[in-house]
Amino acid sequence: MAIVPRIPSAKTFDEIFVGRLMIGPIMAALLQAHDKALAPLGLSAREAMVLANCARGEANTPGALAWFNGLDVSTMTRMLDRLEKKGLIKRSRSRGDRRKVLVTLTSRGRGLFRKGVPIAAEVAQKAWRGVAKKEIHMIRAVYDKVIRNLGHETKLN
Repeated sequence: MAIVPRIPSAKTFDEIFVGRLMIGPIMAALLQAHDKALAPLGLSAREAMVLANCARGEANTPGALAWFNGLDVSTMTRMLDRLEKKGLIKRSRSRGDRRKVLVTLTSRGRGLFRKGVPIAAEVAQKAWRGVAKKEIHMIRAVYDKVIRNLGHETKLN
């Protein structure tokens, strides 16, 4: 006979899984706003995030880019295929480890990134309107703690 675990009350459930109702909706709202703003450049928000990761030196392999953007590697690989087809990125093998694929921006990718930054900044300013710097620092501190508690580095400055 299998033991069926008791499902906690709604209040307890939301206390245990606090990120469940916060992270998904805020990410969806931000992605939607950025998608709309970046559409004239022919970029989605997620594509722009990959360009930003590469331009800023935050990540340069499919695995790191996938982790940084909350995607699985196969989804990231398909996105990199699209970005490469658009002429925005180039993939090459690492000289030190031929198994490793490195992602770099092309000159076209760097140019589009530079055009996208002020557009994305407008969306970010709208999103964070009315949020005090102290609150932003608090959100960042909580984020860092959760990531470290789960055994990861935050990879953010």
